[in-house]
Amino acid sequence: MLGSEEAREAVDAQTLDQIADMLAHLQLCREGKAFPAFAAAIAQLAGEDKLTIHRDTHARNHWGYVLGTPETRGTVKAVLIDGTGSPRVEIARILSHAYRDSPERASWIEYLDGKVEESAGKGDVLARWFLARAYAASAYHAVEPTPLQGIPWLNQALGAAGSEACRLEVLRVLVDEHVAAGDFAAPATLVASVLGQFSEEGSLASVEAMREGIARSKAEYITMRAEHKAEQARSQKAARKRVLQKRLAKATRLEDEQEVQRLRRLLGLQ
Repeated sequence: MLGSEEAREAVDAQTLDQIADMLAHLQLCREGKAFPAFAAAIAQLAGEDKLTIHRDTHARNHWGYVLGTPETRGTVKAVLIDGTGSPRVEIARILSHAYRDSPERASWIEYLDGKVEESAGKGDVLARWFLARAYAASAYHAVEPTPLQGIPWLNQALGAAGSEACRLEVLRVLVDEHVAAGDFAAPATLVASVLGQFSEEGSLASVEAMREGIARSKAEYITMRAEHKAEQARSQKAARKRVLQKRLAKATRLEDEQEVQRLRRLLGLQ
């Protein structure tokens, strides 16, 4: 499917999502299983800066699980670092899931910790290594991974960021993940606390959009919860009605007039 250079040149992130999901569905993703063309396609997209962070954790988990050999992981790791010395965070995220169940897991964590240490005082470079480390922390949880499981590194990333663009990148991850977890108070407080760290017009607009997004998501969440509770109540009422109707039918067959009258009152039939 991706064996030819022409095929890899034509592939995009959406296509890789579909392929990874298919391989996962067929239970073909496991340690020792190699898909070198898939790894080469990831590396090519990364080299062309066509991989971007988004919340689809599930899909990116599958990308990592397809990399089941040291060789395929090595192909992707070769494009981990960009020309500035920063990690391509999306690649780090994929690799963290690739190393999750591999014998190289410990060495991957050691590698990231070493990069964090090496990058001390380097502003955005350090912030992005912290962000990569947060994704690695999240990958090793048995429950659904989320970068919030790497919160110590996310907080350090926010503090280390030197540019508004990088600070905004980290802030967006924190806000998005809190909101996805149904937590709206923490991101609202966080955004308010760092607002003074932004002065560029575009950054300020983005931060304001985050604040509005948190409020909108909270309102949608409250509405969704209310609708869910209402649906539960309707389901419970319908189930109770079915039980009463069955009892009424039985009482009618047994000619139990007193019970029939009681059940008819409960059903609102008189």
